[in-house]
Amino acid sequence: MPRQNILVILLSAIVSLVCYRAQDRNPYGRYFAEVMDHIENRYVEKVDSERLFETAVQSMLGKLDENSTFITRKESAAFRETLDQEFGGIGIEIKPRDERSGQPVVTAVMVDTPAYRAGVQAGDIIAQVDGQDLKALDYDDAVKRIKGKVGEPVSLTLLRGGQTVTLAGIERATISVQSVIGDARRSDGAWIYHLADDRRIAYVRILSFGKHTNEHLDKVMQNLATEGIDALVLDLRNNPGGFLESAIHTCDLFLERGVIVSTRGRDDEIQHKFEATGGAPYTDFPMVVLVNRYSASASEIVAACLQDHGRATVVGERSYGKGTVQNVIEVEGGKSNLKLTTAYYWRPNNKNIHRKKDATEKDEWGVTPNEGYSYRLNDTEFERVFSARKQRDMVPLATSGSGKGAEGESTNGASPATDDPQLKQAIECLQKQLSKTGSKARAA
Repeated sequence: MPRQNILVILLSAIVSLVCYRAQDRNPYGRYFAEVMDHIENRYVEKVDSERLFETAVQSMLGKLDENSTFITRKESAAFRETLDQEFGGIGIEIKPRDERSGQPVVTAVMVDTPAYRAGVQAGDIIAQVDGQDLKALDYDDAVKRIKGKVGEPVSLTLLRGGQTVTLAGIERATISVQSVIGDARRSDGAWIYHLADDRRIAYVRILSFGKHTNEHLDKVMQNLATEGIDALVLDLRNNPGGFLESAIHTCDLFLERGVIVSTRGRDDEIQHKFEATGGAPYTDFPMVVLVNRYSASASEIVAACLQDHGRATVVGERSYGKGTVQNVIEVEGGKSNLKLTTAYYWRPNNKNIHRKKDATEKDEWGVTPNEGYSYRLNDTEFERVFSARKQRDMVPLATSGSGKGAEGESTNGASPATDDPQLKQAIECLQKQLSKTGSKARAA
């Protein structure tokens, strides 16, 4: 027998042995395939094999925890956009339906984007995209029509103040979602990072910890250091988390030394321990970190780290309690993804962040505000606070040709602390600390 044939037989035997042993370790894999085969071939009606597989996998993961999930082929592109904070589009935020017209309405226009340059405005109702009436489309389909390949044009027909405005040939570009923002906008779209209530206090919001958060935060903090900063509110409310690396980088900006976070797998065995590098540039001013019931994962890591080391006072309400590490594993050759929980996050004080299924309010999980600085918004307050915040996020309309107040600030909405009890507590906390140091107001 030729040597080549012998090698083929030998390799085939080895592969067969490996498969046999793998099957022997977990025979349910074989049973799963067997059940799928029976359903596909014998069920009374024809079934979609891909949908059946996706449903079965989701059901399996649902028995594990709420954060392990299967990201289907259809969902994978949107999932990558969320992590990358980039997509091909024109730079607008929309809500599904205007109450009167039943069509999507623009809620915000990102500065220096194709939509911004073309003249799209917040409040515009999108009647048509490339001549297609959007009344007959659901929200996801409407978004897909506006998004598209970078460089390709899109035309919008808008309803604005009773008038029809047509903007043709808006060329799509790579849109980078800004994850680090301020208190309000000036009329030119630039963010204001000092609070109107007390200009000594800088205000920075991190919406999520994504691919570009580090560079955005570095730039904002460098500018604030140049302008002058006596105290800082770091607002992580409603922040769902994101990249661990971004959370670690954020802590490393404000913490001189010590453990930032550790991860532990089965049997609480430490897998990784992350520590401050010792080169923190921003350690000489007081800080408050704002959290609420929707602050999760990476935002809880930052709040817990700065609280445990006494670097910041945590204000607001107890955080969500999502302290699990998910690994994203490619499936189907990268067409879909398995997001699987592989470890838990632990605080520097060696307490668990994650709220397990059977946890009670008395158990250790999440991040609880410092004593005296806890305020849980009721549903009415929550809606009021964050509706007002969205209003301040918009680029203000021109006022007497300038769109600015007497000192060049935004005219968009009331003072931020007027209807925000949590932010008011944060300001009062920092003012107490500043009164001890005798800090003076800085120019904003």
